[in-house]
Amino acid sequence: MAELIRDYDIELIEPPCIPGAPRWAAKAHLRRDIGDVLPYLNAKLQGCQYHHQARALIWRNGERRYAFRPFEITAAPVEDSEEAKRVTAEVVSLVNQVWHDRGSITPSYVGKEPPRVLDIYRLLPKTNCGKCGYTTCMAFAAALRQGEVQPERCSPLLDPSRSKSRAELIEFVKSY
Repeated sequence: MAELIRDYDIELIEPPCIPGAPRWAAKAHLRRDIGDVLPYLNAKLQGCQYHHQARALIWRNGERRYAFRPFEITAAPVEDSEEAKRVTAEVVSLVNQVWHDRGSITPSYVGKEPPRVLDIYRLLPKTNCGKCGYTTCMAFAAALRQGEVQPERCSPLLDPSRSKSRAELIEFVKSY
């Protein structure tokens, strides 16, 4: 298989807004431009935000976020250098596989934007009960948008009378 990414260096980055945080970001500095694979990744992966003009793709996979740019891939959060190496190797393998399969993938140049916080908030119960760990439903909506939490963390949403809102919210958040 012809690899797009062969060599890279990994840098652990401390979150700039949280000095001393126990979690880090892993940044792979690539020696080769991977910009041409971004539309294929956008077509293949769920939960992407793609910006064709900026040549950037953001992907959320579970609790981890990835940022792909022509000469770098960033993954966060990671807890230490060993996890950074493992996660980076996995995402490099994914990129190489998509590059290998690009002949059978229709590239997508369409950017997908995440839902607005207000749109997410409208689907929440607006109780501001704090059971989710956030002081307000608006703060919880912002955390949902960032991928920091899952909708199921809102216990009022688990009430059977809110099943329609819960289903809409899960689908809404999952679609980006």
